[in-house]
Amino acid sequence: PNAQPAHSLHAGWNGTRGTRFAFSLAGGVTVLPATDGSERELAPFALVEGSLNGRHGSFAARYSHSVSQALGTGRIREGDSVSVSVTRSLTTWLSVFAHYGYGRSHDVFDPDFVFEVQGYEGGLRASLARDLALIAAYVRRRASNGDAPATVSSAAHLALTYSKGF
Repeated sequence: PNAQPAHSLHAGWNGTRGTRFAFSLAGGVTVLPATDGSERELAPFALVEGSLNGRHGSFAARYSHSVSQALGTGRIREGDSVSVSVTRSLTTWLSVFAHYGYGRSHDVFDPDFVFEVQGYEGGLRASLARDLALIAAYVRRRASNGDAPATVSSAAHLALTYSKGF
């Protein structure tokens, strides 16, 4: 494994189109340290995300490509991730939501080291008062690392939230 630091430089731009569509674009590079007598390498970073908000719901999607250090392993990993989220109002006080995310990364210097993760989440949000909500959700995650057996976890959550916008 490579324990030398990697350095990154990124820039981004956020925009809107009317009140319904918002988007973000970002790009940059990561300088990977030299290994085995080789020279440093530049690796690209990219992010594209957008959201569409309607009267009764919203849709959001995101894609990113990055190079980063895998915490605790000393490895440099290159990864791609994608996610989508949907929210739909059922009544003035009740909404349903769903989210899916998938990510795949590999060691830059060892292509046989691959890590994949995917997650699903769904639930209901009930507005109890102006800034108070009750959220019930179910989450399922699956992670795999090469030939090792996949790890699967599931959880149910019930949360009382308070949020104040400024």
